[in-house]
Amino acid sequence: MTEKNINIVQSKNNKYSNATAEFFATVGAVLSCTAFLLLFGEGFASVKNYVIIAVGAALICAAVLVLKKIGRYIALGFTALSIILALMLSVMTKSGMFLMANDFLDFLSLKTGKIYLDFSAEGSALPEIVFTIIAAFTVLLLSTAVSTKSIIPIIPVAAIATIGCSCGFLSTGVYLFLLFFGMILLCLGIFIPVNHSAADIKTSAAVLMFVLICSGAALLPAYLIDGTSSSLRTAIDDAVHSLLYDSGSNSMPEGHLHNLKSRGTSDAPALEIKIEQPQKLYIKGFVGEVYDGQRWTTLPKETLAEYKDTFFWLHQNGFYAQSENAAACSLADSAVLKKIEVKNLSACKKYAFVPYSLADSGTLDASLIGDSTVFANGSSYSAEYAPIGLAEIFKAQIELSNSQKSSAKIADYITSESAYRDFVYANYLDLPETAEAAISYHLKDESSALTFTEIIETITNYLESNIEYDEKAVTPNGDTDFLKYFLDSSNRGYSVHYATAATAMLRYFGVPSRYVEGYFISAAEAATYGENAVITLDESHAHAWAEYYLDGVGWVPFETTPGYMDDELEQAAFSFSGESGKLYYQSDKPITNVIKKENKDKLTELQNSFRFNAVYLVFPLIAALIAFVIYIIMKRRRLCAKLDAIEKADNKSAIAMQFGYAEMLRRHVDVPPEALRDMNYDSAFAINKEALFSEHQMTLEQRSSVFEYSAKMLEFCKKQWNTGQRLLNRWIKCLYIK
Repeated sequence: MTEKNINIVQSKNNKYSNATAEFFATVGAVLSCTAFLLLFGEGFASVKNYVIIAVGAALICAAVLVLKKIGRYIALGFTALSIILALMLSVMTKSGMFLMANDFLDFLSLKTGKIYLDFSAEGSALPEIVFTIIAAFTVLLLSTAVSTKSIIPIIPVAAIATIGCSCGFLSTGVYLFLLFFGMILLCLGIFIPVNHSAADIKTSAAVLMFVLICSGAALLPAYLIDGTSSSLRTAIDDAVHSLLYDSGSNSMPEGHLHNLKSRGTSDAPALEIKIEQPQKLYIKGFVGEVYDGQRWTTLPKETLAEYKDTFFWLHQNGFYAQSENAAACSLADSAVLKKIEVKNLSACKKYAFVPYSLADSGTLDASLIGDSTVFANGSSYSAEYAPIGLAEIFKAQIELSNSQKSSAKIADYITSESAYRDFVYANYLDLPETAEAAISYHLKDESSALTFTEIIETITNYLESNIEYDEKAVTPNGDTDFLKYFLDSSNRGYSVHYATAATAMLRYFGVPSRYVEGYFISAAEAATYGENAVITLDESHAHAWAEYYLDGVGWVPFETTPGYMDDELEQAAFSFSGESGKLYYQSDKPITNVIKKENKDKLTELQNSFRFNAVYLVFPLIAALIAFVIYIIMKRRRLCAKLDAIEKADNKSAIAMQFGYAEMLRRHVDVPPEALRDMNYDSAFAINKEALFSEHQMTLEQRSSVFEYSAKMLEFCKKQWNTGQRLLNRWIKCLYIK
């Protein structure tokens, strides 16, 4: 190595001191620190004073950067004091972590529709302490980025913000803009070289433009979530759904009613079922809960999240709406269970297609909020169900109402059903104003004071008299409400049209109802099969229908499509004199008190076990990641300091230290003798021996020779290491810089 090269290396390792660059880096670090904590604090409702903490952290960050060398120790001291404070107030800190974790768990319930119950915070909770620790780590990271002229400490801060905004936990807005603007300034200060020229500024600007573009691309999902039009989000969701789940036969639109096409006629097999006792059977798949005029969708996750406590309690008590029919009939009278095996051949892979009156919860998800759709866990599954009809269900309703005090099991069932019924009536009666007005116009002569049986008869008679069944019907409703167009203009359609109209009309009369798509086996077809028959269902079996909630006993299919109707409903209603569907009983205690008081101990125990690991996915992982990054930064700084000291040392000391560094590298790889000869190992060894034990002054040529040997050793090592080893040795073990 020549003297010129040594001077260049020394120049590269000189302390970073350019005033312009330091200014950009300092302003960027302070702005990033403030914006990050303001943005992060908004995601946690339990943190009340995050603005004060954010501003305070920024001021500390500014002081740290101004004080330069000693500033790093101030940052470490600030972090240490925060941790000590947390330890001193351990009970309040734990409760504070639980409160902040609860905010995140609420967000998970909101986004996933799954049950994530809250932790119980004991005593006074101080989430501000936890947030202060986060502030301390942020200050430490960003000040380290400036002092070491490295972008590595910025990565965890940017990653947390990007991931949080992309998933919707952190809101996109001015704080996010300030954060990435501050990081751009920080990067600018890092990338501008010492003694920069105009060309250097242009290069840095190009790098920053690249960073800005990448940041924009990374945050695109956040804006798709928060700011994208509903139509575009719907299109994206539908495209993803089709890619993941739709592989073949599916003649039903899965709730999509906009410009509905004629019914599909493919004979491709969709489901294969094996059933012990073939009978008339409705097999549920997609369930529509919300009607917006253009489609049926499931309940919003925001709505479901409000009922997570209720459904947790219900499922822990063994109550599922899918098995409510069977449970009610079993309590009223013994029901013989039958087994059904289902194999999905080409139907939508998202759903598990199951019959009504399930008798076991093996196919059900206890963590799911709501009991409409059963999601598939594989393409083949089996379940037990009770082969019961409307007559048995109506009978069970009346018997349970008359014997609600006869046993503890019946009392527990009535209490659980009451809680679920509250959820049903709160969510399955809504209609758009346009649809309600259309129904009111066509049923204007009907009285609102109708019995349940009269409501059923009114809907059935209207659809039978005014609508023509036509599988070839195309419904080009455009921006018009689908139901309004169907009733006012087209007056023709198939099961999707009838099911939509029946569901909406039931809601109009105050009966909770849902739209259902699945497969149907008629009684006549079932009679052609023997026991344990294997039945293949194709698109001719695909069907849509309405279902209504019968108080006390659960969801019941309601058929209005011509060619699918029979006299089962009429016979059942006649047998019980039209009294079915009335509210026969109420729990003695408000259901909220039942959940919150009688089961408090059990609920708390189950909650804590159910969610024990959730908190470790939030703060400890973030803290561990930050601590790891800081550890790597410190190791690289020590290595840089050693290499810098070697470059600045006199020839004798530099030779000894550089040869020792080469020997350290040599210990991490097998070097054959011929490779050592190619590197002039013997010469370097002799020079090092002379530098250690001789009184002679060492020459620049001798220094260059040892440095050249060390460089060759490093290149040999990198060639011998695979990609994983190079990453490990460079970024984890910190054996070399580049």
